[in-house]
Amino acid sequence: MTCIVKYVGFGREEMKLNSIDNTRLIFKNNHNAENNKSYANSQRNNVAFGSAADIMLATMDGIERGGFAASFVAQDFLGMAAPRTIKGLSRNSDATGKKNTAYATSVAIREILSGPSLFIIPSAILWGAAKFFGPANRVKFDYIKGIGDQFNDFAKGKSAESLGQTEAVKKDFYKEAFKNMLNTSLDNKVVDIDAKAQHFADAAMEIEKAKSKGFIKNLLGKPVAGSKEDLTGALMDEYVKLKKQYMPVSDNIVGMSFKTKEGTLGTSLGKFIDDLKNYTNDITGTMAKKAKKGFKGSVEEAISKFNFSRAGSRFVTTTLMTLGVFSFFTIIPKLYKSTCKTNPALQGLEGPADANKPAETEKKDGGVENENK
Repeated sequence: MTCIVKYVGFGREEMKLNSIDNTRLIFKNNHNAENNKSYANSQRNNVAFGSAADIMLATMDGIERGGFAASFVAQDFLGMAAPRTIKGLSRNSDATGKKNTAYATSVAIREILSGPSLFIIPSAILWGAAKFFGPANRVKFDYIKGIGDQFNDFAKGKSAESLGQTEAVKKDFYKEAFKNMLNTSLDNKVVDIDAKAQHFADAAMEIEKAKSKGFIKNLLGKPVAGSKEDLTGALMDEYVKLKKQYMPVSDNIVGMSFKTKEGTLGTSLGKFIDDLKNYTNDITGTMAKKAKKGFKGSVEEAISKFNFSRAGSRFVTTTLMTLGVFSFFTIIPKLYKSTCKTNPALQGLEGPADANKPAETEKKDGGVENENK
C-alpha cells in the first residue's frame, strides 16, 4: 500500500491514499467474486445502505480497473481536491455574506494541476527516452539487470544473427523467463514446468499482439473477447489456480517473483510481460543491427554492454522524471498568482491590501521616521 501525505500552507493537511494493487485489477477469481456478490446482496437487503452500497461498489470496481494512475487520481480528487474546493467556497463567507468562488477556483486549479501531473510528466519523459534510446528504458533499473543477466545466460553459444530474430528469440527466451518466474513463485513445485512455462510464454506473445479494449470499456468492466486486458485476466486466473494448487493459503495470491543473480525481484503478470517485451524488442533490435554490420565480437560482452548502457539511461530517465515533477510543482503557485493579483483567501478580512506589506513610514521634523499605526 502507498501512503502519500500532502502539506499545504502553514497548516498540515494529511490524507492517506492507499493505492490499489494493480495486480488485483486484471482478474477476479471465483472466490472473490462470490464474496463481493454476497456482500453486495447483503447491503442491498439493508434499506439504509442499498443504493449507497451499489454506488460504492461500482466506484471501487471502476477505480480498481483503471490501474494505479487512475486509482491515485480518483482518490486524490474524491478525497482531497473535491472536498477542499467545496470547503473553499465558504472561505470567509461569514464575513462577506457570499460564496468565495475566486478562492475555490484557485484551489481547484491547483489540485487539478498537481494530481495528474504526477503521472503525465513522468510518462512524457519516459516516452521520449524509449523513443530515442530504446524501449528497454521503460524497464526499471533493477529489472533491466535481472532480465538482462538471464538473457545473457540464454544467449550463450548463439550468434548475433540468431539473436536478432525477434519472434524466434521471444518464443525460447520467454519460456526460460516464465520457467524462472513459476519456479521462484511456486517453490519449484510445478510438475510439468516446461509445458507450463511454454504455455505462459505463448500466451504472453499473444497478449503482446492483442489490442486494448480501451480505457472506458476497461473502466466499466465490459468484456471484449481477444482484448489485451481479458487475455491477461485469463492467464492470471491460470496462475492463481497453480498457486492455490501448490502453495499454502496466502493473502498475496497474485504475487509473483523471479530469481536474479543478486536476489529475487517481485513483479506482477502484466508488468512482467511488458518488461520482457520492452527488453527483448530492444536487445534483439540491437543484435540485428550488429549482425547486419558483420559483428564478429563476443556476444556475451555485447549484451553486457547493452545492459549497462540501458541501466544507465534508465537511471538518467528516472532522475529527469523526478526533477520534472518537482520543477512543475514550483511553477504552479506562480501560475495561479499571475492570474489573480489579490489573494482571494483574504476576502472579507480587514485590510487585505495591506496584509502582506511592511508598515509605511513618514518623516517628521528633524528627519525622524515613525511607523504609521
